[in-house]
Amino acid sequence: MSGETRTPVGAIVLAAGTSQRFGAPNKLLATIEGEPIVYHTTAIACASSATPVVAVTGAARGAVASAVRSCPVTVRYNQDYASGQASTVRLGAKIARDAGWAGLVYCLGDMPFVDPATLDRLVDRFQSTDATIVYPEYNGQRANPVLFGERWFDALVSIEGDRGGRQLFDQCGSIGAVQCTDAGVVRDIDTPQDLDRYCD
Repeated sequence: MSGETRTPVGAIVLAAGTSQRFGAPNKLLATIEGEPIVYHTTAIACASSATPVVAVTGAARGAVASAVRSCPVTVRYNQDYASGQASTVRLGAKIARDAGWAGLVYCLGDMPFVDPATLDRLVDRFQSTDATIVYPEYNGQRANPVLFGERWFDALVSIEGDRGGRQLFDQCGSIGAVQCTDAGVVRDIDTPQDLDRYCD
């Protein structure tokens, strides 16, 4: 119902990838200002109004978990991580569904430059409108992170393929785009060159 506060809205940090394009070591463990990329991403989620926060690990399981241990976050392991990101999306949705969340924000582990205030705006739009999928839009580009309401959890648990939750956009008639000037929503780190460029 529009205007009705819906809680909780948690965050799932997708931190299970194999980092193939970046090479060794796992890109989530590459450092920015002395801290691993995955730490920055997780700390951003924890600094936002999305709560609780769950980090889902896979490749480099122990090192990634260690990198976020100072954050107020629960760590879960995706044993099927090698099959691709869809498996982590599915596990995140199952965690949210089983915990009774009203919504979840998927935070990509390789996007350490997002402003926590952007996540706050996504949560606020979800809680104050009828939108069941909410995303940031930067210079006309649909970006990340994306918030999904609980009505999509069953579909997310069954998702297949590389597009992950993006394929649900075509099925949703109540999408909320949050216009933002936060360039962090389009800065993901896939290669060492990306890291060099964004940290200059």
